[in-house]
Order: sequence, then C-alpha cells, then structure tokens
Amino acid sequence: MNLKHLFKQVVVFVVAWYLLYFMTFGLHEQFHALVLHLLGIESKVTFVWVGPVPIAAFTWPEVWPVARLALALVGLAGGLGVAACFICLDLFVPGIHSSRGLDLALNYHVGQQATYAVGEALAVTQVISPPMFQVVIVLSYLVGVLFVLLELTGVINI
Repeated sequence: MNLKHLFKQVVVFVVAWYLLYFMTFGLHEQFHALVLHLLGIESKVTFVWVGPVPIAAFTWPEVWPVARLALALVGLAGGLGVAACFICLDLFVPGIHSSRGLDLALNYHVGQQATYAVGEALAVTQVISPPMFQVVIVLSYLVGVLFVLLELTGVINI
C-alpha cells in the first residue's frame, strides 16, 4: 500500500468518524426520548455545542420513571439504538464496504455506543456510581478502538 493511498484512507476515516459522531448525538438522545414516549413520559432533548462540535446532549424527561426496568430500558435505548442503526447501515447499504475508512468508522461507533449503553443503564439505575460511569465512558472509547482493530485484522466484520 503506497503512502498516498494510506493518507486518503486515514482522511476518509477521520471525516466519516466525525460525521457519524455528529449523527450519534441526535440519534442517541432521540432513542432515549422514544422509549420515554413509549412509557408515556414526554421529554425534551438539549445539546451543548462548542463551535461546530457537539460536546454533550441530554434528554430531560418531565418525570423520571420509577421502575428500575423502565430506567434500564431508557438507559440502554440511546446507545443500543445507535449501534443497531449503524449495524443496519453496514449490512444493508450497498457499497458501504468499498470505503474502508467509513466501514472502520462505523465499527468504532458500534462498539463505543453499545458499551456506553450498558454503562448508562447501570448508571441511571444506580448500580454504578457517577465516577464509575466515567470509567465506563473511557472504556467505551477503548472498545470502539478494539472494534476497529478487530475489523482490520479480519476477526469481525460488522
């Protein structure tokens, strides 16, 4: 592989990663809002921006569900919904694997969001503490990187 081709693939990965990251914020919070709505609870979504970069987003329900199972479903909905959407893109959009950078970026976000969803569910049900949730957030980034490495070595193909 020549250097020019490698550079092009890295640029495609970075651009695809950012665009998917940008999409993740809206999708993630809307899946929380959807599950709250299905539970009969209205909510609003708030985004925090620094220039062109969303750095945080929050779903604010009118009231929080009391049942632990409902809280867990709301917590899982964001990340698992995004991961499922990105898996569907990977599986059903023709030609998506022709762009290695896009394929790898999808893998990163699937791993990161699925891991984050588990941590978020554990946090909202108070199974883990807020500091432990911060550890899970960092772990989710590492799992995203692991998914990319597993794809690069041919172990997985999401």
